[in-house]
Amino acid sequence: MDNPCSPSSLQETNKISFVTSNKGKPLLTFGHYLFKCNKTTDTKRYWVCIERQCGAFIHTNLNDEFLLTSGDHTHVAGPDMLEMRALREKMKNRIINETTSITKIYDEEIAKACLSESTAATFPTVVEYRSNMSKARRRATPVIPTSCVFEIPMPYQKTLTQEQFLLMDFYVKRGKDRVVVFATVQQLQLLFNSETIFMDGTFSVAPVGFEQIFLMHVQHFGQETAVAMNEQFQPNRIVTDFETALLPAVRQEFPMAIHTGCLFHFIRSVHRKIISLRLGNDYSKTADIREQCKALMALSLMPISELIQNENARCEHLITQLNAGATPPKESGRTTAFQRRFETLKSRFDKNEINAKQLLHGFGLLLAGPKK
Repeated sequence: MDNPCSPSSLQETNKISFVTSNKGKPLLTFGHYLFKCNKTTDTKRYWVCIERQCGAFIHTNLNDEFLLTSGDHTHVAGPDMLEMRALREKMKNRIINETTSITKIYDEEIAKACLSESTAATFPTVVEYRSNMSKARRRATPVIPTSCVFEIPMPYQKTLTQEQFLLMDFYVKRGKDRVVVFATVQQLQLLFNSETIFMDGTFSVAPVGFEQIFLMHVQHFGQETAVAMNEQFQPNRIVTDFETALLPAVRQEFPMAIHTGCLFHFIRSVHRKIISLRLGNDYSKTADIREQCKALMALSLMPISELIQNENARCEHLITQLNAGATPPKESGRTTAFQRRFETLKSRFDKNEINAKQLLHGFGLLLAGPKK
C-alpha cells in the first residue's frame, strides 16, 4: 500500500489546474473546488474560493506552482461543475480558433469527454450551446468587408497546421475585380499529378464582395506555379458543367485534354428542358414519359460509337417515315403519351413557334427511349 505521506501522494494531492471564467479571468481548480485570484504580490498569488462566505484559501508563486492551502470549505465540492466547465472551455477554444462548424465541434468533444451521467444530464444541448457560442465566434471573427479591397488576416492565410494556404491574391481590370486563390503544397501536388480534374463554379455561397467561388477537384490523391514546383499541369480529362464562359477557356488552356460535361449538371439541364416544354405534369404522372426521359439522360453513359450509329439510324428512319407520310399506329395506352407529345410538336411547328431543325430535334428526343 502506498504511503499517503509519500512525495508522489503529496504531489497528487497538491495538484492544481486552471480554467477560464466567462469573463476571461483565470480560475484555479483544486480538490474539485474553484478559486479566483484575490491578490498578487511580488512573490505570491492569493486565491480565494469562488463561493462567498467560504474561508478556504490557496497560495501559489508567480509561476502558478502550489505553495499551501488554509481554511476549510463551508460547502460541498462540485466535480460535475468542474467537469462541465473544463469541457465548455475546450469547446470554446476550438470554436474561436477554428472554422469547423460549432455542431461538429460539440459532437466531437462530447464523444471524447465520456461525461458522467449527472454531468451529461445538465450539460447544455447542442442547440443551446450553439446559440451562446455563435456570439463568441462572431466576436473573434473579423467584420465582413463591404468591398473586395481589404487585408486578409494572417489566420486566414494559413491552415490549422500553419501551412501556407493563400496561394495567390491579385487584382484585375485596374483594381475593380479581385482574384483570391487558396491551396496548400500537398493539394497542388495532387492537382498536378492527376489525369482527371473536375471544375465547378458556385454563386450561392460566395462571400459579400465576391461574385463566384470556383472549385477544382482531383480524382486521385496556374501553370506558373506548376513550373516553379517542377511539375507539368497537363490533365488528360477535364469535367465541368455547361457554363458558356468556362467552355472556351478550358479549350484554350488545355487544347489536348478531353473535355466532358458533368452528368449531374446534364441531368439538371434535361429536367429544365422538360419544364420548359411544359411536360412536367406528364413526366410526373406518366411512367412511359419518365422512362423515355431517363433513357435520354442515360445516353451520355453509352459508348460513343454505338450512340452515334444508333442515333443516325433513328434519325434516318424518322426522316424516311415523315417523307413517306407515315400514319400513326393503332393507338394504345402505351402510345397515348407519345401521340400527345407528337401533336404538340407538330402544332408548335404549324404556328411557326419552332423551325424545321427544332422540330426534328424534338422528334429525336421523342424516340430516344428504349423499346420493349
